[in-house]
Amino acid sequence: MRRSAIGLLVGTLASCSAQAPPAPSQTGPRRVIVIGMDTVRSDHMGFMGHSGGLTPALDAVAREAVVFERAWAPAPRTRPSFRSATTGRWPIPGRDAPTLGTMLGAHGFKTAGFVANVQLSEPLGFAEGFDTWVLDNMANADAQVDAALGWLRENAHADALMSLHLMDPHIFYIAPQPFTDRYTQPGDREGMPDKYNRAHVIKQDQRGMLTAAQKRWIQGRYQGEIAFMDQELGRLVDAVDALPGQTWMVFHSDHGEEFWDHGGFEHNHSLHDELISAVLMVRPPKGSGMPGRRIERPVSLVDIPPTVLSLMGVDQGTWPTFDGIDLSPLWGEGGDEALAKQLSERPLQIGHMMYSREQWGVIRGDDKYIVTTATGEIDWVRAGLKQPGAADAGLEGALSEATGWPVLRGWRVLFRDLAGPVRLRFQQPVSKVTVVDPEALRMRRANLAWGEHPERSPEDVATLSLSEDGRELELTPGAAPTGVVFVGLDVDNNAVRSGCSGDGDAVLSAGSHQVCGTNIELRSGPYLDQPPTEFTRQVDPDEDSIEALKTLGYLD
Repeated sequence: MRRSAIGLLVGTLASCSAQAPPAPSQTGPRRVIVIGMDTVRSDHMGFMGHSGGLTPALDAVAREAVVFERAWAPAPRTRPSFRSATTGRWPIPGRDAPTLGTMLGAHGFKTAGFVANVQLSEPLGFAEGFDTWVLDNMANADAQVDAALGWLRENAHADALMSLHLMDPHIFYIAPQPFTDRYTQPGDREGMPDKYNRAHVIKQDQRGMLTAAQKRWIQGRYQGEIAFMDQELGRLVDAVDALPGQTWMVFHSDHGEEFWDHGGFEHNHSLHDELISAVLMVRPPKGSGMPGRRIERPVSLVDIPPTVLSLMGVDQGTWPTFDGIDLSPLWGEGGDEALAKQLSERPLQIGHMMYSREQWGVIRGDDKYIVTTATGEIDWVRAGLKQPGAADAGLEGALSEATGWPVLRGWRVLFRDLAGPVRLRFQQPVSKVTVVDPEALRMRRANLAWGEHPERSPEDVATLSLSEDGRELELTPGAAPTGVVFVGLDVDNNAVRSGCSGDGDAVLSAGSHQVCGTNIELRSGPYLDQPPTEFTRQVDPDEDSIEALKTLGYLD
């Protein structure tokens, strides 16, 4: 699917309206190229420790760049991660935030984007503020680099921003020759087709029909895509170095890929490191004399826009609101110790999954702390080692700070096919009762941005009635009475009693119980109290987009 360039009116930030565009540099035009590499595992880069020789060009770039060894993506999928990388906001507020195109366009920069993933299409807002935006869905890196270089040469004497997206490492893993099977063994294929999506592979695996050899073959195909992309990025860097002026280049991934590291495949389904550990490095202009650096402090893709504005010399007084931080002081003379300390203590948001039960997490320093919305289960890792599952108040506070939502304590009441009204009584008033969004319990959530609608609403699960004193809750089954109700209270000092109309009360504790003809389960654990949000950007996809999304497995 090829779409022609779209000319867009440059948006002007209200805060920048009185600011004259900066004068061009005396050494020529200022230029920044932000290169987003889709589905790249950070541990497959040579400069991040991979020994397979997949990335000689990027390894050469890394030797003269600032490499962030602990960069994190806010999500294990494209749209929310790129939302943060292009706006400097976390994915939800990023939906309505200005893009880098808007920010630098307001300062006289020519702006263009060349993308190869339908998830970055104009209707989803990624093109806002760009003079030119070209979507060539699933295009190979050679075509993307050709398009980018054509535009750069046409605008060689202008201050410029380019956003370049490369799709190659994304499934279907069919790199051009001679890279297609450079890293596979012929005997491993065992009848695997060239094209398959995540659903096909997962179904075959679940049926016991995917062999270890076929898994090796799939991974080898992926490595071929990495190597081909690297070759084309080397060509891009060489050509950019011949342009007049000074060019900063930012290289980043949006998420990784799982090859059964934790029993799963592809992406979008977990918050394990293979999916949210990101590539991030910043290359200074050729001949700058700036030495390469390695930075170990944790950073996020949300830090890219403020860093870019700083590198381009944009007055900080004109910046929009950011959740990210300008990282450029880290590689100044002696570095910035205060900023380094801030990064070590700053909580970073992770979440936004589509193909598993909803989880939200935080990365702070060496800790990664994740809470599953449906059950309250905790996954806590410190310095790569799994910690006991007990809640940690400090990390719960960090999770709240990272997301902007309060973390509550209480019971979850889990039930299936609620047979009739159930009454729960508590010694003390409860602070909150709510039906957990049924979408948070599903293994495949509705793709709201593309017009899909949830199968069930909270009202379909149950209606809740709380007494005036806040001590008695009645659950009345809805049309589809299977789900979870959260009750906010101090579980250690608040006995739960249950009963049906006219029956005596039974004292309940954590675990399974038979109540009013229904099996219910009580679980305690933290609950991230998300406010209801309305998705503000919903598209009416054309036939090509629908077909592309179905082929990739993103729409049914």
